[in-house]
Amino acid sequence: MFLMEVNEAKELRVAPIKNGTVIDHITAGQAFNVLKILGLSSDVPNTVTALLRAPSQKQKFKDVVKIEDRELTSLEINKIAVIAPEAVYNIIRDYAVAEKHAVKAPDTLIDILRCGNPNCITISGTKWSKEALEGKPWQPKEPVSYKMKRFIDKEQPNKYIYECHYCERRIEDNLMEYLL
Repeated sequence: MFLMEVNEAKELRVAPIKNGTVIDHITAGQAFNVLKILGLSSDVPNTVTALLRAPSQKQKFKDVVKIEDRELTSLEINKIAVIAPEAVYNIIRDYAVAEKHAVKAPDTLIDILRCGNPNCITISGTKWSKEALEGKPWQPKEPVSYKMKRFIDKEQPNKYIYECHYCERRIEDNLMEYLL
């Protein structure tokens, strides 16, 4: 069986999956980050298809990821929502879409994003603390969960800004760098 074929209209078609998940409308350029979030690498036993910069009516371009014989956890969905807020995931069973859902990051993210402030109480005593980054010995403090609030960017309604609950440091770019 061919995984891809070109039809008479010269369109490239990707073979359907029997069971698994299709993540559609991923922000263009984020497919590899989605694969990283899902922990998928070259040694994965299932078929994984990544379609990059596909034309889209909703967005100018989009990425698509198909994973055979795998359904996503709620934590994975929340992490994907951080980097691709317009993504939609489909659960496929017997070659048909059994469920279709839009991803949506919760208003408050707990232990999904870390704060970018090296002096924040959530960072003290971790590998991201100021002391650790400077190569100095550090002592763990009391454990505090990472807690980020989600805001909609007023200038770009499809973009979110995340603010630390404790120190109010905001992060909005390079979100993959802050995902736990």
